Amino acid sequence: MFTTRVNQTADRLTSFVNNPPEINATKKIYNILFVDADIEVINNLSCSFSVCAKHYAVFTATTGSEAVEILKSVPIDILLVDLHMTVESDYTLIDYARFRYSATRIYAMSKGDSLALNNRLDDLGICGHIGKPLRIEMIYSVIRI
Repeated sequence: MFTTRVNQTADRLTSFVNNPPEINATKKIYNILFVDADIEVINNLSCSFSVCAKHYAVFTATTGSEAVEILKSVPIDILLVDLHMTVESDYTLIDYARFRYSATRIYAMSKGDSLALNNRLDDLGICGHIGKPLRIEMIYSVIRI
């Protein structure tokens, strides 16, 4: 009886050595772009994602034109846009990304939760809205891929 178990173990070991299981080391990395005029928000988001969410490559922009340049150069999977940037219209960026990069999932970040804002976001066809002040757990739960 002892010999049989040893043989079975040896057979399993031989099988493992001769046919090792495949290890999937190519976990998909998702490209995420944060667009916000507040550099502190950008820094907090990028630091949090780089430490806690290793399967995201983080890109940041403080203006819509910076975001467009990144969108043109890197395939972005997720785009988070602050709707209250002071310099330019963020809806223009959302429209641009929605029509040019249809595979990109777009989320809006803003203070407040007005009916007019929700109607406009519904018209744009984005994936969701994240209220400010931001909580990183909320962002993770909303954009989870």
